[in-house]
Amino acid sequence: MFISWSIPPRSSSGHLGKPFAWRDTVPPKTSSWSFDYHSSFLQKKTRVSVQSGISNFSMVVSQTGQLAASDISQHPGRLIVTNDGQGTDLQVWDLGGDDSDVIRRTGTVKGRESAQQCGSRIAASPSSSPQVLHGAESGSVQLTQLTSGQSLYKLETDTSDPLNSLQFTSDAVFLAGCSNGRIYMADTRVSAAPQMSPPPASSGQSAVWWTDATADPQQASCRVVRLSSSGHAVVSDLRKLGEAVCQAQLDIHCSSDNVTVSWAPRRNYISASGFSGVVDIYDTRDWRIELRRVQPLFQHRGHEVSCKQADGCDPVCITAHVWHPERPQTLLSTASDGSVHVWDWVEPDSKRAESKSEPSILQDQK
Repeated sequence: MFISWSIPPRSSSGHLGKPFAWRDTVPPKTSSWSFDYHSSFLQKKTRVSVQSGISNFSMVVSQTGQLAASDISQHPGRLIVTNDGQGTDLQVWDLGGDDSDVIRRTGTVKGRESAQQCGSRIAASPSSSPQVLHGAESGSVQLTQLTSGQSLYKLETDTSDPLNSLQFTSDAVFLAGCSNGRIYMADTRVSAAPQMSPPPASSGQSAVWWTDATADPQQASCRVVRLSSSGHAVVSDLRKLGEAVCQAQLDIHCSSDNVTVSWAPRRNYISASGFSGVVDIYDTRDWRIELRRVQPLFQHRGHEVSCKQADGCDPVCITAHVWHPERPQTLLSTASDGSVHVWDWVEPDSKRAESKSEPSILQDQK
């Protein structure tokens, strides 16, 4: 299955936009994605629905507005939280119902001051209450109640490392992944000091790291992957973050800010993008304790191919990608030319047999 469409990469003011994706939480009986293209953020929305034969996908496209969004997170009640990439304050928006084409700004969430001139990372709390975890540095992370603006939790650290990721691994436990490779794990229910994992031993002084973790409420089988700008990938067990379960050298190098590394809903597979116009998928079962070079199991080159076919197209780079939460073969990706692809990847027969013998992460959670 492959679906492709394009949206204008520039706003009326000429500023280059950036696409972001999140999974829509409604309706409960259909798996759907919403996709928002932020050039200047939205006061007017245009919804495009695509029937893929397996589920509905929808896209919301900015038409007017003045706010550029650098991070986005969706919350129950159809609220959107964004950050403009210039400061630590967040903007709260109401998507409205399907019978409305207007997105209204409903408030602002105050962020903690940061020495870094950059935006905040955002993570939606799994709690049914609308809460958002946000911060630009390890020393400025806090959990805020959206309705009241009350600060419910603050991460206290001795350092202020720039963040590349914030992610809940359960209802209360979250990871703060720093760009230098450090990881802080904390529980919002207690005031105890967070657990800190140092950068992987082989990291260089100039390497930038991105982090992702599998979601597991029991944390018994939660895995964490760290990927550096030099292509060094390290997998750890959440309970022993300082020890590598396996590692690999990927054939990628990057200075981009749009890198995404993500675990698939099915155990063992990770995807990486932002290094070029390609989304790579790897099988971590092929990785070992000793560092060695590995090749991707699958590559999606659709954005790159489409760009080459267009006249005057600049080299394209993937800006974001997400996995379908219930269909382990399906992903959605976007690129710097404004293209949006929904696609399936093909698992080799030998790997498919191995996968069937192992439970998926989703099955582990049941």
